Amino acid sequence: QAGQLTPAVWSQIFSASLSSPISPSIFNSDSSSTSTHSANLIPNNTSTNLSANLPVSPLSVAQPLSAHSPSAPLSLPSNHLAPSALPPAHPLSTGLSPAISSTLLPAAPTLTTPPVNTPGMLPGPVAPYRSIQMLDSVAGSSTDPNTQRMSGLTSLVSSRLDSSRSNRARRDHAAGMLPRKPRSKAQRKPSLMDGFSVPKIEDCITSALSPAGQPLDVINLSLQGRLPFPSSIQRKEHDLPSNQVFYLHQETSFYNLNENIGLNFEYPLLPLDTPVDSLLQNISGKIQEKGMMQLPNVGTSPPTFLSSSSLLPIQLLSFSNLGRANSLSKAPRLRAIALRTGTTIKDLVTLYRKEFAVRPAITQRNFLIVNFSFDHREFHNERPAVKISLADFGLGLEVIARHHRCLSIRTYATFREDFDALLPHGFLHLFVDEDSLEDHLCEDEGCLLVEEENHLEGSSEEEEAALTANPLPPTSVSSGISPQLPQIVNTPSTCVRERGQPVLWASTWNPPTQRRSTFYAANLTTTFYQESQRAFLRNNPNEISPPLLHLVGLSCESLSQAYLEEVRSSFIAGNFAHLLSPDCHFVIRDGSGNSVTSGRGVEAEVIHGALTIFSREHGRWFTPAVENFSTLTTIASTCNEHVSQECLNDLGILGALVALNLVNECPALPLNPLFLLYLIYEGDFDCLTEAAVSEWSPDLRYILRQWINLPPHELPSALFASHFATHHDLQLQTLAQRDPETHRLLGYRMLHNAVIGKLGTSSLEVQAFQKGFRLPVPNGLTFCEIAQCYFQGARWFLSRIYKSLKTFDDIELWLDVDSHEISNEDKERLDSVMDSAPAPYARRDFLFVLKDFFEGRGIPCPTAFQAIISRINPRISLEEAEDDPSFRVHSFCWAVSGAPFLPPGGRELKVILVSDDNQSYMNGQETSRTEALRLGVHSYKTCFQEVRIPISFLIKLLTLEYNSGLEPDNARDAIHFWFFQQTLEAIGSHTFN
Repeated sequence: QAGQLTPAVWSQIFSASLSSPISPSIFNSDSSSTSTHSANLIPNNTSTNLSANLPVSPLSVAQPLSAHSPSAPLSLPSNHLAPSALPPAHPLSTGLSPAISSTLLPAAPTLTTPPVNTPGMLPGPVAPYRSIQMLDSVAGSSTDPNTQRMSGLTSLVSSRLDSSRSNRARRDHAAGMLPRKPRSKAQRKPSLMDGFSVPKIEDCITSALSPAGQPLDVINLSLQGRLPFPSSIQRKEHDLPSNQVFYLHQETSFYNLNENIGLNFEYPLLPLDTPVDSLLQNISGKIQEKGMMQLPNVGTSPPTFLSSSSLLPIQLLSFSNLGRANSLSKAPRLRAIALRTGTTIKDLVTLYRKEFAVRPAITQRNFLIVNFSFDHREFHNERPAVKISLADFGLGLEVIARHHRCLSIRTYATFREDFDALLPHGFLHLFVDEDSLEDHLCEDEGCLLVEEENHLEGSSEEEEAALTANPLPPTSVSSGISPQLPQIVNTPSTCVRERGQPVLWASTWNPPTQRRSTFYAANLTTTFYQESQRAFLRNNPNEISPPLLHLVGLSCESLSQAYLEEVRSSFIAGNFAHLLSPDCHFVIRDGSGNSVTSGRGVEAEVIHGALTIFSREHGRWFTPAVENFSTLTTIASTCNEHVSQECLNDLGILGALVALNLVNECPALPLNPLFLLYLIYEGDFDCLTEAAVSEWSPDLRYILRQWINLPPHELPSALFASHFATHHDLQLQTLAQRDPETHRLLGYRMLHNAVIGKLGTSSLEVQAFQKGFRLPVPNGLTFCEIAQCYFQGARWFLSRIYKSLKTFDDIELWLDVDSHEISNEDKERLDSVMDSAPAPYARRDFLFVLKDFFEGRGIPCPTAFQAIISRINPRISLEEAEDDPSFRVHSFCWAVSGAPFLPPGGRELKVILVSDDNQSYMNGQETSRTEALRLGVHSYKTCFQEVRIPISFLIKLLTLEYNSGLEPDNARDAIHFWFFQQTLEAIGSHTFN
């Protein structure tokens, strides 16, 4: 088969012009290998007929193999293919397929080049280039034998290097001959913001010369006022926003509205050392001069504080959250801020930079906007009346001028939280009666016509003189000294009065002035803690913060025990800086060490629980006095009578626990707040004014007023019998023979014994109690000194804490029932069930159900209650549940807020109704959440003063069929027992996680 190669096949195999002939050695191989090589040369599936009669050219002399060849080339069979049968050489074809090439052309060494015209040479097999030498053979060599041979790759590299050298030479020549151009900075693309820069507080401050020629740092200040923010009751009644905001979208409209009543002031080039007190006084005087607004009557004598600005019903508003917009209100929020006495404008842009010098408060005109408002709460009970018509003001159509007290409600109902403002015309229908189509808000708020001006209480001349004293020139660069209040110094007095002194309450009491520090009604806890921190840092200049108070326990009970030991250690050391540290944490953990809860609510409950545990034996510490209050129990009957040191130490610890509860806004029941007021003023008996006694003990005030009006020689009536028998151990007949002086002294003694006891601060036991009550911190202010400095004095401080709570009416104003977290399906189910509910719930709402529970008395379902009594906190007195009508109200407050009192500071108690799929309800494991829904567990969060109630369980109780022989036997008792159980079980425990 090998001999049947046709010329066409040979032309495909040997198709290139070979540079080397085939060596003759390829024909000298033995015959044993011929068939194998033939099979490899010709595929089996070929159908080509090969002729054996091929022309053969004579063989030439074979040349030796190249030294680079690793092995001999493949040999062709000699017995089948004679040399004379080989075809002449043909050019190498480029159409050879890769399969044939790989089979027929194995790797072969490179052969040396023979003479070109050697006759009889047979071309050898063709192979691809395998080395640099083969590349050299292609690149060729120099014909000059004297010239050094250069490979193809070397030649290529050399040409590239020559080109690179010539380019470098050309660049070097150009760099040396041509002038060099400086490289300019990159040009930014044109923008609409070109030339615009965000204003900063530094842009508002510049330098000026005083009249004396001295350089001064001055600032451009814009004071923008607003009417007082409505109270929580008014906000709830009229659906007003919950927060004051700095208006961005409606900035111009809000500015123009307040400009109509003269509440905007600009002070260019105002010295930075100008006191804020003087600035506010100047503003108040200008408002009075315009005559459009009647400010509340603040009286002629200054209250007990140093800041003269507190005489005025004006308060500065600062930004919260660095002036960044809140995600809910979408605008920066404002809040009232308390500033120290002597605060200057410079302090506003340095110390209080984050509260005042924020980005939204700086205008393009380089003015710093400072917001202020009118405060009508507490001391200023009367809202400012503005003499203007609704049409002139801009929020109504009435053209008749009135003394409007409704403008603040109209303003915030219109502008709301900026993004939802009812502008331009939405406010016209806010307070229009649907039937009469008349605006009823003026009538509801008592806005009298200007013609009825005589019915209003105008400001006195003394008040106007106080408000406009020492006015500050608005553009003066040399103004700046704050007017000083008269210094009033009182020494503590006793109930014993010298002859000739006035009778009880006949003279006005002037409280002592606190000279070192002045505080306001911002946050009671923060105030006391910050003062303790300042004292600690003064005593320890190398420290950066006071020591950390970190308590961990399995329950509130164990935390209270641990806190009690901390109080005992601090009293012995005479240093309460550790307990008054701003960095304190109370953490409840489970048995595995995982945190269950912590926060402000836990802290309040632990501190209140420590006092409850320590004073559990009331008869040991307290003696019942008046109005369900008690005074301190004393053993000694004379001033210097001996008392054991252990008893005195325990009284000191009790006094510290009482003060710590007051710091955390928890009243120290059952102690009389009048007794605590007496201790805060260091035994000054005159602090028990008629107004103070009337606030907390109106029955005692009535008896004392009757005694003052009783003629000295007249026998007292039976009205006084119980009082003298209880507090003086006297019978009325003993008082028959008394002169005017005895009658006068008895008036003081009646008040003293009923509130303080027989000995007062002269008793060693009262002195020991007062030692702990002061909460001393080395080189710092005591608890009593700080409490005296509050707005309107220590009485106001205690008034925020001691609030009466007797019936549902007392708590209703603090309740916020929220049904927004109920699905629409559950709302429809609840409405349907209430329509067909049994009495007394038929066609009622949830608030009525809650009120019906609060007004109940006793333990509902007493037999069923015995099964759960072991789960009730032992601090709860179940005996009071039978007789005390306020027991359920107190217990509910205790469960929601952590203490059985109304929350100070205006915080509401939120009752949130939820559906079963609400994610905020019992946000723990799904198994515990499912079980809680089945049992109708209330989820309490004392830190937020809120409780979530599953509405599905209420629907279930209203639709169940009850058995008359079992408890509960009706829907009303079932609901009362459900609320009663959930409320008491929540006290001292936490179910929200």
